[in-house]
Amino acid sequence: MNPLKKKPIQIYIEPKQQKVLDALAHKKGVARSEIIRLSLDRYLSELPIEDDPAMNVIGLGKSGKRDLAEKHDEYYIRHLAGKSRPGKKYQVDPEDIFVDTGAWVALADEDDTHHGNAIAIYPTLLKSSRSLITTNLVVAESYVIIRNELGHQAAVRFLEGVNASPRIVKVYSNENIEREAEDKLRHYDDQDFSYSDSVSFTIMKRQKIKKAFSFDKHFQTMGFLRMPLLR
Repeated sequence: MNPLKKKPIQIYIEPKQQKVLDALAHKKGVARSEIIRLSLDRYLSELPIEDDPAMNVIGLGKSGKRDLAEKHDEYYIRHLAGKSRPGKKYQVDPEDIFVDTGAWVALADEDDTHHGNAIAIYPTLLKSSRSLITTNLVVAESYVIIRNELGHQAAVRFLEGVNASPRIVKVYSNENIEREAEDKLRHYDDQDFSYSDSVSFTIMKRQKIKKAFSFDKHFQTMGFLRMPLLR
């Protein structure tokens, strides 16, 4: 854990709890605060899916559109310029899964044609994968689309769900990542994927993430397995 990211918090515990805490800290040779952090990490890792704030991103509203998830890049560009069927059960390996903008939008928008498939696989991904990985660019893009199509309240609920969930990890882009992503954009002149997509591909490659929760065919083009599997 990065000490620079730790935040102080005051708690009150029972005398019996303090005795157990002291004994455990002495036995393991660590500070009491470390025992508390480890215990909290374990509690959060076992948090029931229905209590995970990540579930709050589902069904945030209705856009009246059917293709928002699939064509999210087009809707995003339009916004900047102009200021389902039930899914089947899925099995997921305990590995990191990348979450793209289209997946977040499909979860949020009840009118989207992919909403049914998205909500069918999402709880399984949360429960069975090691972590759901997304990026700050994907979150920013998703926020703009949800804000524009579903309203401010829905967009804020999306942010809160992503940020509060212990199962979702937001990776931040940096200069080195973006330099590599820009090289991809220059190289693939026959593809129309976005800057955010290229950053996502770069991060997935760096972190050896093989699967993406996405409705964007570009992930398949770049050699990743897209989930759910659609025709």
